[in-house]
Amino acid sequence: AAGLPSAGEQRLVIRQRLQQRMEKTLNDLFDVQMGMLEKKTLKKFNHSLLKKMSKDGLDSAQFFEDNATALRTALFAFETSAALLEIPSLSLTKSNAVRDVTGKLNNALMTFPDSPAAKIKAMKKVEQTVSKKKKPSEGSIDLALDVVAMIR
Repeated sequence: AAGLPSAGEQRLVIRQRLQQRMEKTLNDLFDVQMGMLEKKTLKKFNHSLLKKMSKDGLDSAQFFEDNATALRTALFAFETSAALLEIPSLSLTKSNAVRDVTGKLNNALMTFPDSPAAKIKAMKKVEQTVSKKKKPSEGSIDLALDVVAMIR
C-alpha cells in the first residue's frame, strides 16, 4: 500500500486532466464560433455592398466614403455578437478577433470593385441597359409626321 498514490493525489491529477480538456475544448469552441461569426459578418457586408452598388452604381467617386457607414455597422454587429462569446476567466476575449475582422472588412471594401460579384452585377446592369428597347414616345411620332408632312 506504500507504493500506491493516495486518493487525494489521484483526485488532483484527474481534476487537472479534466480542467485541461475542458479549457482546450472551450478554446476550440471559441475559435470555431468566432470563425463562423467572422464569415457571417463578411458575407452580410459583401451583400450590403452589392445592394448599395445596384442603387448607387460602382462608378461614383464617393463609393468608399459612402460605404464607410456599412463598414462601421458590420463591425459594430460583429463586436456586439463577439461580446456574448467572450470568456474572460479563460482569457478568451474578442480583441484579437475584432482586430482581424476590421482588417478583413477594410480589405473587402477596397477589393470590392474588382470582385467577381461586383463585376457580374455591373455586367447585368449593362446588359439590362443595352437590351432595353426604346418605345417611341408620342411626341417623337408627331415630330416625324410633321417632318414627313413638311417634305410633301
